[in-house]
Amino acid sequence: MQHPELITLDKGVTRFTLSTIGEALNSENYSIPYRYVAEMIEVFHVSYESKIWEELCHNGLFDIWDPIAPYLRFRESKRNPEKFSIGLFRVYEIEEEFSEAEIEKGDRHHMLKRRDLAVTCRRPLLKDAEFEKIHALLKSVAVKYLI
Repeated sequence: MQHPELITLDKGVTRFTLSTIGEALNSENYSIPYRYVAEMIEVFHVSYESKIWEELCHNGLFDIWDPIAPYLRFRESKRNPEKFSIGLFRVYEIEEEFSEAEIEKGDRHHMLKRRDLAVTCRRPLLKDAEFEKIHALLKSVAVKYLI
């Protein structure tokens, strides 16, 4: 995989308000080593309305969030609602592990990049069948809100 984005857990970024399920995960105590990458699979350009988050935060996909949180965060960012989208990424564990000194920050604080980096994928975190189930579930909601 060329030019992957290394996944981290940046606790300094303003995060969404968590649901009871999300709070129970105790994410403040998580540490993610720099040995996971994300690959963009599909982008859904959807209308900016709270109904989509009501569905996504109660159907098993984003149950860790209070449904109003992602909706309000986008509104407060003052971005053009016509540019709103939801991205589906596939996460892979890689053979290599990198130190913070070996990577540089990209525009997204929760993912870090390193230029001209090739990595060896060990395995996807979700098996194909489970990933396809999640993809289908996201798509079944997103198609109702496509712009």
